[in-house]
Amino acid sequence: MNRKEKREMKKEIEVFSDVVKIIKQYFPSLIEKLEQLTDVRHQSYVEYSMSVITITRLLGLICGLRSMRQMTESFNTNETIENISKLLGVELEELPHHDTINKVLENIDIRELQKIQKYMVQKLIRSKMFDKYRYKGKYFQVVIDGTGLARSNQRHCNNCLKRTYNKGQEDEYSIYYHYVLEAKLVVGDIVISIDTEFIENEGFNMQKNGTFDIEHVYSNNYNAMKAHYLFIQFAHTIRQLLEKGLKYIKDMKMSIKGVSVAILQTLTHKILNLTGHNKIQLRFDLK
Repeated sequence: MNRKEKREMKKEIEVFSDVVKIIKQYFPSLIEKLEQLTDVRHQSYVEYSMSVITITRLLGLICGLRSMRQMTESFNTNETIENISKLLGVELEELPHHDTINKVLENIDIRELQKIQKYMVQKLIRSKMFDKYRYKGKYFQVVIDGTGLARSNQRHCNNCLKRTYNKGQEDEYSIYYHYVLEAKLVVGDIVISIDTEFIENEGFNMQKNGTFDIEHVYSNNYNAMKAHYLFIQFAHTIRQLLEKGLKYIKDMKMSIKGVSVAILQTLTHKILNLTGHNKIQLRFDLK
């Protein structure tokens, strides 16, 4: 594909519409499950439903926006409000501010989000779209992976893990961190989170819902930090289906950043027809 052909194709594609098609086709109950998350807010003060709060957060991640403030600023267009209204089937005058979203995530039930995590994996497996990646036609490959969530030379909270270096020496120092253990489904060059275990100091698990001084890009609250992490897993699953499965993205050799820009531009600057039920065809290269 030459440069002129790429320019012409960019005019025609509506990447956000394809994001919506993936959600509706492969995860048809996702929005309903997000709406049914336990809401501990006093209902007389509720302005935005749970689905509005959580979908706004999810779309910010799918668009590759790296901060909550950037999400609030980028989504402040009439087109974004109308497109999200169409997606959810509700009437919205505004979208929730990032402070409002974080307040909800501070009290969200992490176990309910983990159930949604498993729902998404189960729907993909049952769709049989990854059957060609089964080992000996029967088994899926699952790997266990660990990663850090936050790291500092000062204790964030009572849930911090601690590691000391050069113990007993003059240059002894400690780092404090949060760690997460992941089980991931590997299908070709796609890696999907199956389950997440947050590793914490034993004896302090009852303090998860407090507000702690945690150095995290999205929130200073420990429960919200975990919620953001799980929403990252949801977004990553959807983005991988989009990037690895859509022919025009592969033909155009779009970079990860390029896909993010294309999704954001179509969401925030073009009013889209999101009411149709046209199916999307994903094709994955066998590796």
